[in-house]
Formats: sequence, C-alpha cells, structure tokens
Amino acid sequence: MNVLGSMLAVSLLALASAAFAQTGGTPSVLPRPDFHFQGNVGRTWRDSDPAQFPQPVQAPKGAPNIVLILIDDAGFGQFGTFGGGVPSPTMDRLAAEGLRFNRFHTTALCSPTRAALITGRNHHSVASGVIAEAATGYDGYTGIIPRSAGTIAEVLRQNGYMTAWIGKNHNTPTWEASLAGPFDHWANGLGFDYFYGFNGGDMNHWNPVLFENRNLVPASTDPNYYLTTDLADHAIAWVRKVRTISPDRPFFLYVAPTGSRSSRASSTWVGTSTARKP
Repeated sequence: MNVLGSMLAVSLLALASAAFAQTGGTPSVLPRPDFHFQGNVGRTWRDSDPAQFPQPVQAPKGAPNIVLILIDDAGFGQFGTFGGGVPSPTMDRLAAEGLRFNRFHTTALCSPTRAALITGRNHHSVASGVIAEAATGYDGYTGIIPRSAGTIAEVLRQNGYMTAWIGKNHNTPTWEASLAGPFDHWANGLGFDYFYGFNGGDMNHWNPVLFENRNLVPASTDPNYYLTTDLADHAIAWVRKVRTISPDRPFFLYVAPTGSRSSRASSTWVGTSTARKP
C-alpha cells in the first residue's frame, strides 16, 4: 500500500539532497546550538562590540519546493503511469518530466508505511511495527515515534523550509489524539508548521472530524462537501499564503488524501446501482 507516495518521496527527496549537497549540507546534529554573542561586552554599550541578533536559518540557495503525495491503499500497477487501467494524465506529465522508480519497499500496513516514509527509517526502528490502534508495549510496536528519529519535515524546517501536512495522520498514538493532548506526537509536534486533516486510520468523507493544527474544525454546511476536495483546497491555499508572505523560502508540503482507501459511494449512486441490478 502507499507505494506511489513512496516513489514520489524518493524522487523529490533526491532533488532536495542534491540541493543541500551543493551548499555544504546541513549540520550533522539538530537542533543547532543556541545563539551566543561572540563579541566583546564591556561595561557600557560604548565599550562593547556591535550587537548581533540571531539570524533566521536560511535554506541553501536553489533548494527546491517539495510536494509529497501519499495515496492511500493504491498499488503500484493501478495507475496508467505504471501500466495500470486507471487513467492518470497528471502523473503521466510529471513522470515525463522526471524519473520513475520501480523498486520500492512497503510495509503493507498504514501507520508503519507512513512512519517509515516521513522518517526515512525502518518502521520498527521508529516504534511503528503495526497500526496505531494495535500498538503494544514492546520495542518497535508502541506507536510512539521517538524524538531521536526526526521526520523529513523536522529536518527541513530546521534548515529554513516552511512545512505543512494536509490530510490523514495515522501516526499519533490513539490515546493522545483528543483535544486534551498531549500534542507532542501530533503533526505540529513532528516538524510540520501547519496541519489540516484528521487523526486516525479512516474518516467519513462527507461529515469528517477535522483539525486545523490543534483546533477542531466546525462541520461544513455545504451540501456538496467532499473531503478530498477540501484537502486539495487547503493545500493550494496554504502554498499561496506562505509563498505570498515568504516568496524566498522553500516549502515542503505533505498531502495524504484517503479517497481511494475503501469503497465509497453516495446514497444516490448506490440506489441507482441497486435498481439496475438484474
């Protein structure tokens, strides 16, 4: 499952790695040490070196924007881009401009695949050997991603990137997923400046329970509301907003829709389909 997202991650992160390599790379240890004034401080400001305020970390020149799309329960061969029967013209265009990878690893489970993808580590190494709801008190299976395993977003954020997670979050322990917190393992605590989506493995696509960062989102009153469309709109809006405010800073956008996860159909379609059965 989620193999398309894995392949996109490999290609996009390869671009990011190349950009960092050209500028000397990122520190081997994060976070960076706290700022300390290196000049001389005398009895008064007249006897002291000029003040030097700590400067924001800037991404390497030419660092690329990264969009990582993780499609739930989608197999490698389902889409036309890789020989499948589902037309995928947008992915066809992207593939024609880049690279297609056909060797990949997937854990065949939701939380583990996602944990491996966003940390770049084996899922057992980040305590995600099984889905969050089935976590156990054994090493590799607690469902609690350790602080020592920084996510892609955390590394990029500490190197000058703006970061956002839109969509499904199945990497927060179930006992920490309420409004009471704690919030250390919510998306905002995993290196993402902005989060819009839901916590858990699945969600109603017409009346979802959503969070914006840590705040519960009021239910939509739009009779034509659909979750995938809402997620796409928020992803686009976030990019436009941050690029308008900070056009010189690169961004990392992780989008995890779930429209392909399981069979979904409106009551109208189901009724029509049933009526046509012989």
